[in-house]
Amino acid sequence: MLSVASWNTRGLCNLSHQRAVRDLIRESNLHVCAALESRASVSSLPSICERVFGSWSWASNGSLCLRGTRIIVAWNPVHVDMMLLNATDQVMHFQVKIRDSSKILFLSMVYAENYHIARRQLWASLKGHKHVVKDTPWFIMGDFNVALDPKDNSSGTSGPNRGMDDFRQCVRHLEVEDVNYKGLFFTWTKNPNGTGGLLKKINRILGNSHSLARFPSASVVFLPYRNLDHSPAVLTLPSGSPRKPKPFKFPNLLTYKEPFLNVVSSHWHPDLVGREMYKISQNLKNLKGPLRKMLSDQGNLHSKVAKLRLELDRVQIALDRDPENGALREEHCGYLSTYNSACLDEERFLMQKAKINWLHEGDRNSSFFHKSDWRLEKKSSDVFVPDNNIKDDARSSRFSSTSDTNVDEEAPLMASSRLSYIGRSQLSSRDA
Repeated sequence: MLSVASWNTRGLCNLSHQRAVRDLIRESNLHVCAALESRASVSSLPSICERVFGSWSWASNGSLCLRGTRIIVAWNPVHVDMMLLNATDQVMHFQVKIRDSSKILFLSMVYAENYHIARRQLWASLKGHKHVVKDTPWFIMGDFNVALDPKDNSSGTSGPNRGMDDFRQCVRHLEVEDVNYKGLFFTWTKNPNGTGGLLKKINRILGNSHSLARFPSASVVFLPYRNLDHSPAVLTLPSGSPRKPKPFKFPNLLTYKEPFLNVVSSHWHPDLVGREMYKISQNLKNLKGPLRKMLSDQGNLHSKVAKLRLELDRVQIALDRDPENGALREEHCGYLSTYNSACLDEERFLMQKAKINWLHEGDRNSSFFHKSDWRLEKKSSDVFVPDNNIKDDARSSRFSSTSDTNVDEEAPLMASSRLSYIGRSQLSSRDA
């Protein structure tokens, strides 16, 4: 799992702000952390980063900024390997490699300018970076200093302004969208220490379609901003893919059980409203749960047979030592009946499973198919093909010897279409 956070700290030279970032790293178990609007001079960055991030690696765009460093990105080299690809005073583009899974993704940390004209350089940089990303997962996160929608403003607006239009156009061009998030909706407050402050959603985490496909369980949480005016955003990328539910497979052996008809009739509702196909599909969905429970009540068929076999052996040994014991005879009859029933259930289950394996592998160019095909060819070599040049008596003796000696009764049965095809092939070869 990878955890990435971005937070507008409004100055990282303040000791309380440094402590807040350290607490965020510890509480959220972060692997990558971006401190935005640090306002630190380039010369003071090493000491500040050592106090805040410890032994982590870090990079900044301080040399590109006129009024203090705007973006500092630090990462734990034990978990991730990050390479800075490009940077401006408003964005830093990284390539990230997750060490435990070797997955590659792109990460862009943003701290946009306050004025919409200056932000156009940021939009141009993001559009250019799209050609580098191509079909690789890409996350864009940080403080965009502009809302994407009128509802992102607590006071509401009459409509989108020019800066909002530029942001929307860039998002459409990049083909990105918000990663599934929870926590605070408004991520910035204009007056945190007073009343009547303005609330806006200007901090976001966006992802392209490849990031959402590669990390379908990716999630974002916007935490409370506490004594600052921006909410920290934490992106979590689970290392494994989400567990998919197993498809429903109907075991035929359930149809031989007494409760089966009662279960079906009690959960089948013919009075549903809708088209006939909809009624059937809904009733079948309603039956999944009860049938799964019914199968679960049967237990593990293989271990059940093995356990009953041991109990039957024990009773038969005891009955051999005491043949006149009526209680043992009744116990033996009960175990024998239960054992036979369990063996029949196991046989029905395995027969259905064998058919499923053939349907799954039979038409594929797999070793399973070729082994089965080899057995079919072996069987087909024993098929009698009449020869007009042989006399009637010799033909009859040949037929009898072939049927008596060459037929392999243990070979699998061969479909009639397969048999006729083999017969035609051999006839044609003989005519040639």
